[in-house]
Amino acid sequence: MSISSQSPESGPDLAAYLGRLGIGAAPSALPPTLATLRTVQRAQLLAIPFENLDPVRGIVPALEVPALEDKLVRRRRGGYCFELNGLLSAALTALGFTVRPLAGRVVLGVGDEGWASRPATHLALAVDTEEGTHLADAGFGALGALPGPLPLRDGAEHAAHGRRHRLDRHEHRWSLAARTPDGWETQYVLSTAPAPPIDREVANWYVATHPRSPFTRRLVVNRTSPDAHRALLGDPPVNGTTERAELTTTYADGRSERRTLTGWAEVAAVLEGELGLGDVTPRDVG
Repeated sequence: MSISSQSPESGPDLAAYLGRLGIGAAPSALPPTLATLRTVQRAQLLAIPFENLDPVRGIVPALEVPALEDKLVRRRRGGYCFELNGLLSAALTALGFTVRPLAGRVVLGVGDEGWASRPATHLALAVDTEEGTHLADAGFGALGALPGPLPLRDGAEHAAHGRRHRLDRHEHRWSLAARTPDGWETQYVLSTAPAPPIDREVANWYVATHPRSPFTRRLVVNRTSPDAHRALLGDPPVNGTTERAELTTTYADGRSERRTLTGWAEVAAVLEGELGLGDVTPRDVG
């Protein structure tokens, strides 16, 4: 691996990006306001799934904007936080926002007090608007994903689309909690300082290659739709294809359904259909 900070590059093709999101407005009709931030984050969350097809197949995702555009926009694939929020950051910056990437530690399973035991392998964004700085995140692959921007201030809460979140400030970090039937559950903690490109590059490499990373051990795909959240967990691919997976659909009222998928044909049909991914079959697999 060559470790070097990313060089400056041109912004994304906003017309193609907005088309991928299903936003019919021209870029010039989207000023850097809180309303635009809400529209863009929500649209990306609904349009571009969270998925780790590349890392689980032994491929390290590229984070440069042209590579993100090719994969997430043109080939209609998804990605994980470094890709999804990397693309969102580039698009928001091109629309005139000031964006600061923040490094996060996912603490599901260990709680807020166990934050120091988790590596900084999540990426979220602090975005300035005329109504203050907001936390934006279209790249958290879990049911507790943030459906819209949340004011970056202590005690701020956000309730929308059947989800409720709260942000708390600690001495050197923020923590994001989601409301569950059992109470508040911390999803991740964030640094209060911006994460430089080199740190994101190293964290991306770690997540995509480390044998203990959850994204190198099993297929993970999440898709948020207006009426439900769909999560697919699959066996590690053999020759690029996964032969068995579990699909869990959770509705806004709390109901859930689980389905077992057997054989690559069935898994691929769900990836391309219900989960909305394009280009899922490796080039060398028939």
